Amino acid sequence: MCTAHDLFRMILVATCATLLQACAFNGLFLSPEPIPATASTATVKDHTKKVVIQVELDPLHQPTFRNEQGEVLDMGYAITSRFFPNERGHMLHAWYITPLAAASNGATLLFFHGNSGNVTTNYSMMLPFVERGYSVLIPDYSGYGFSEGKATRRHVKEDGIAALKYLRGTGEDLGALILYGQSLGGHLAPCVAAEHQDLIDALVVEGAFSSHDDVAVALAKLGFFARWMTREMYSAKRSIAEFHKPVLVVHSREDATIPSAMGERLFGAANEPKTFLPIDQCHVCGPFYYPDSISDHMLRMVEGARGGTP
Repeated sequence: MCTAHDLFRMILVATCATLLQACAFNGLFLSPEPIPATASTATVKDHTKKVVIQVELDPLHQPTFRNEQGEVLDMGYAITSRFFPNERGHMLHAWYITPLAAASNGATLLFFHGNSGNVTTNYSMMLPFVERGYSVLIPDYSGYGFSEGKATRRHVKEDGIAALKYLRGTGEDLGALILYGQSLGGHLAPCVAAEHQDLIDALVVEGAFSSHDDVAVALAKLGFFARWMTREMYSAKRSIAEFHKPVLVVHSREDATIPSAMGERLFGAANEPKTFLPIDQCHVCGPFYYPDSISDHMLRMVEGARGGTP
């Protein structure tokens, strides 16, 4: 016969096991890779050229690309290191990438990367678009790369808003500004866009999950416990329904990380004008395999924005 004491022990064991599993799926949200502030070199991955490059970093983390002979490489674009504060006073770091002046199409992307790595491992995601004339700001969230602070989901949203306000406050001619998010950044982007849609012209989400609890249920294998134990501080599927400018949702039918049904869910919640672009290949690999198609969609979305074509 099961006594009250036995029942209590069973509940306690089950609860502890669930909590331990919950700690494991926290990694689904945030897996930062910080870089020591004193680092003078870094390894960057240029996926477009399929090479790994050693980079020199000056005290302001400005990169210089060199070949094995020590000669400065002509990358076909320029990178400037940028710093700006979030509302907690922590300094966030970003790379601002600009194409050759003659190649600029007059549009700017604010890119929110996924849950892992940092600017050095994620910047090449946007190089296919830089090659097509876009300027791109790539910020690191708190606790990522050279950015100060602690990586939390709450801070990620605060940092996204800080990056948008910083970019708009630079006084630079941004042309049409498109907010582009991938994976974790794809979930973040609609949440930032809905609250500050006067600051952007269009929204792109690629390989995004629809909410924190949705992705916990899908990937953590804890069933309803995952939803019960995940605090939903902000939600892409709620926020995208409040956004009223052009939206492009990109999701791979072969995505083994975030089920494509989540992209369809976000598209269903979005307002017109909206486009769903189903693709193939790996998670958030759209820029490598479909750069022309995605770029054409983005330019059509912002055609005529801010007084003319980009």
